[in-house]
Amino acid sequence: MPGSFESKVATAQIERPREAAASSVRSMNALERLLLPQAAGVFWPWGRIGLNRPLIEQSGLDPGDVTAHELVHVGQQQREGFVPTLLRDLLASREYLARPHEQEALEAEVTRPVRRGDIPLPDPNALIRGALRKQVTRGR
Repeated sequence: MPGSFESKVATAQIERPREAAASSVRSMNALERLLLPQAAGVFWPWGRIGLNRPLIEQSGLDPGDVTAHELVHVGQQQREGFVPTLLRDLLASREYLARPHEQEALEAEVTRPVRRGDIPLPDPNALIRGALRKQVTRGR
């Protein structure tokens, strides 16, 4: 899927507006990358999603898929609450990828509407350019 890193992230946010509204996406900081070197993304309970851009780019991962995956975790916390979500994960299988929350997030990557072509999505770059134009014309 062509497009910039940022436009792919924005597309995933457009696909999951409720979860996107309850979170913010940023690059993982150095401490997060040090503590979680193999993680392409991380969701924190206070609504922050961190993306490991160097790892995503080096691995050839789609940043939109990683963002969609983490947004599912946002939705899980919205639906179940932080403590029940944490307990469910801790009591689940020791195999990380076999945990129900991870299975749900992995499924979301595979079934993204943009991949299936089910919904027409606006070009995030065009939306950004349009917003910038509005700001420029207001400033005149």
